[in-house]
Amino acid sequence: MISVIVPVYNCPDYLENCIHSIMAQTYEDIECIIVDDGSTDGITPQICDDLKNKDDRVKVIHKQNEGHQLARKAGLDMCRGAYVMFVDADDYIEPNVLRRCLDAMKETDTDMVCFDYCVNEEGEPGFQIKDVEIVNSEAALKYMLSLQRMDGNLWCKLYKKELLKNVVFDSRRNCDFVTMAMIIQHASGIALIPLCGYHYRIVEDSLSRNIMCHPKEEEYEQTAYAFLKKIEKEYPGIREEAKYYWLNTLLYVCIKMEKDITVQRHSERFRVIKKKTRRGLMFYLRSPYSTFGDKLKYFMCCFNIFRPFYRCYSFIMKNKKRGIL
Repeated sequence: MISVIVPVYNCPDYLENCIHSIMAQTYEDIECIIVDDGSTDGITPQICDDLKNKDDRVKVIHKQNEGHQLARKAGLDMCRGAYVMFVDADDYIEPNVLRRCLDAMKETDTDMVCFDYCVNEEGEPGFQIKDVEIVNSEAALKYMLSLQRMDGNLWCKLYKKELLKNVVFDSRRNCDFVTMAMIIQHASGIALIPLCGYHYRIVEDSLSRNIMCHPKEEEYEQTAYAFLKKIEKEYPGIREEAKYYWLNTLLYVCIKMEKDITVQRHSERFRVIKKKTRRGLMFYLRSPYSTFGDKLKYFMCCFNIFRPFYRCYSFIMKNKKRGIL
């Protein structure tokens, strides 16, 4: 059996589509565990229960809000499958994903299978995986840190359940990355397959795309830096990739602060992030993993150009939508 775990919080518009994509799989020996993480919209909990009543393979957990990581843990504690997949409630999967991943896992004798995703319906595959590749933990970490062929998201992967038994799920920011790194280090083998089977839906009003900078946004950078130090000791051969990931995370945090005009430039938290970002400028500009667009953003953040540029761009786009420009 394959257990598919779906954490959900206030997602009435897309949840049914997500669950239907799971229950329509060509591989039928499955259970779908929906974990309602304390939804407050008054609609999502009822949708969860309605879906359970339509198919006895669907299970529902209603719990207090603790974040998507602990919601996943609650689903994992309840699941009965020998294999596990995580799907986010606003996304959906292709009908042959579970069968293809399970076949690949058995053929390659690995603990984990990674496949590709595309943004929305017609988007290009995110990693352009062209062929099957079997990698060890160090090679998988290198790919994840350099954002080549895989990343730190828990979705887009099939796991043997036993691989997850010692994994610590917590509610820190950037926790997906921490959890994935832990899983990879416990895996004896990981298969990457050329299957674009996951549709990642961009929801403009979702928490992850909120323009406001979270008070604990810096935890992303702190987590990435701590992992860089760990890599330097345990996997010195991929130090460059770990440093790139840390600086890329710094860029993400810096941009979040730049976009949120309530975060003052002279505040201590902003000054600390800016100082770290400037120190890494030359490394980031020379990195083979940085795209031209990201290098430009990094440069603009270092020299305080990003915020006025972004405000001007936002003004133009807003007025275009209104038909003024």
